[in-house]
Amino acid sequence: MFSIPFEGLLPSGFPSGRLDAALGYFLPHLGLRARRRLWKECLVFVNGRALPPGGPVKAGDVLRVEKKPAGAGGRRGAGVWRPVAVNGDYAVFDKPSGLHSAGLRGSDSPSLEALAATCPECPGEMQFLSRLDFETSGLVPAALNSGAEERFRLAERAGRVRKIYLGLAAGAICSPLLIKGRILAEGRGKSRVCGAEDADPTRHSRVFPLLRISGALAGCAEAGEATLARIEIGRGARHQIRAHLAFAGHPLLGDRLYGGPERSVREGEPPFFLHHALLILPGLEVRCPPPWIERFADRIPAGISII
Repeated sequence: MFSIPFEGLLPSGFPSGRLDAALGYFLPHLGLRARRRLWKECLVFVNGRALPPGGPVKAGDVLRVEKKPAGAGGRRGAGVWRPVAVNGDYAVFDKPSGLHSAGLRGSDSPSLEALAATCPECPGEMQFLSRLDFETSGLVPAALNSGAEERFRLAERAGRVRKIYLGLAAGAICSPLLIKGRILAEGRGKSRVCGAEDADPTRHSRVFPLLRISGALAGCAEAGEATLARIEIGRGARHQIRAHLAFAGHPLLGDRLYGGPERSVREGEPPFFLHHALLILPGLEVRCPPPWIERFADRIPAGISII
């Protein structure tokens, strides 16, 4: 047997391969199935990054096995990570706010990718097709085979993948917006919008105002209005929606990184409201309303569909 936490270094000359197979070097008494069952109760890290059983390893990598910390199921407020759609090609997960999409090097925080590897509804390897920011919630798709991944990327480039978010932005947005500014990466994990338009329409953000509410209802200390908006993107870029809304003068309430007005946050709530609520791609359409929408339910007119 072995004790947890466990750590080991793959020696020089060790052949490259899968993580679940490489664990056999340190745990020869466990068969492959038994090693894969480790992911149900543990997180397995390679050089500080949590990886699924099929994650790649090579000589010189440091492998570490730890018990999942309390809350590793991704619980945050009313949300718990879960698969909301699975077919032969894709699995789509509902990621709560407060959970990383992918493992971070040097961090022992849980991630959706690592937790999803334990999902019994999704056997085999998965390739995640997009990521959400730590505080952003909602749909994250994964391909269950290489052909599905290739078809998804081709559909993205052709503009046949639609990703629709709900967000609560500062100020009154009175009419739809089309934001075309090119997104550039900055230091400190931030993006910015340059003056030039992006020629690729899959990188544009389309904003449709749904509901105007008072900032006070959203927990904002500043007077004024806020707008619940539907935001549609194609491929997207890092922090695209957050940066584009700020560029348009309507940052998300509470998004301090992009200059959003401060808001008082209730227990279990994220600092800002942004949720990937609808994913449409050829042959698949998945809807997932945000848990926080109930906060504004009595302000939504009867018969109006938010997503």
